[in-house]
Amino acid sequence: MSKLSPVITRSGSTTSTTSKKSTSNDDILKAIDRTQSSQDKLLAGHKSLGTDLKTSINALTSRFDSLSLEISELRTKVDLLESKVLALESNTPKSSTVPSTQISDVLQEFTERDRCKFNIIMHGLPESTSSDLPTKINDDKRYIF
Repeated sequence: MSKLSPVITRSGSTTSTTSKKSTSNDDILKAIDRTQSSQDKLLAGHKSLGTDLKTSINALTSRFDSLSLEISELRTKVDLLESKVLALESNTPKSSTVPSTQISDVLQEFTERDRCKFNIIMHGLPESTSSDLPTKINDDKRYIF
């Protein structure tokens, strides 16, 4: 509802104008109280979030410190194991890696031994003077039997 209120102009004449209902001091105080209450709730929420954030940061810091210590211990163990491996490798004789020709020679020697294990060696038999192999064999058989 509007009511007419007199307005005085510069020339000193008065005119009537319509004005809005003026806001009372009580209305302003109520608005300020509502705003203050709203801000208090927001502040409490922010404080709660801040506390939660600090708690989370403290937990993460603690976990980080724990992991850092564990990493340090693992590095020490790895360094120790690496030094042991190097010591073992340096103490291993280089001849432990046998060339394949030596392995082949050893296998051939075992084969020869296996083939000759039933051979008989006789001492004191005269040597055949013949150059012909079949004749030598016959001479040896004659002396043995």
